[in-house]
Amino acid sequence: AGYQPALNAGLGALGLYGSQAGQMYGQAAGAQFDPTSVSQYMTPYMDTITGEINKQAQQAQNQASAQQVKSGAYGGSRGAIQQGMIGQNAMNAIAQATAGQYNTAMGQSMQNFQNQQQRGLMGAQGLASLGMGLGQGYGQQAQLQNQLATQGIGQMMGIGGMQQQMGQQAIDIDRANQLQYINRPMQLYGFM
Repeated sequence: AGYQPALNAGLGALGLYGSQAGQMYGQAAGAQFDPTSVSQYMTPYMDTITGEINKQAQQAQNQASAQQVKSGAYGGSRGAIQQGMIGQNAMNAIAQATAGQYNTAMGQSMQNFQNQQQRGLMGAQGLASLGMGLGQGYGQQAQLQNQLATQGIGQMMGIGGMQQQMGQQAIDIDRANQLQYINRPMQLYGFM
């Protein structure tokens, strides 16, 4: 019975840390990536980049218009095609910059999510190891207490056996003395 508190403490620690580790594993395993988290990794300068691309496109269109006026072809189909191509190039540049920024932000967001998952799993593994270690420690303590109790019982039985032998020897000595006392007259008669 002396080992029971240590055994209970070990089982309690194992249960507590095992439960917490299970919850952390469950949270880490059940977590899902939130695509809206990408927005926090987007550069705040995207509007500035888009504005600069539009500004350069406007300058290119102004130059093209000036060249068309200078050559006398302003308002013709070639001018409209040139203006459209400048606009298309500007839109392509904006789309590429936005897509590049989005891909970078998505990568950073996914990396952050994976890091959080990894930290959660490592924390759960740490708690599980701690619970197992405490459980084993308390289990060993309970086993040692049980061994000590068993040794104590063995020692007590040994002491009891020695006491019984000593008591028996004392009784045997008393008996021998009484027999000698009873047989004394016969011994004396035998000597005579």
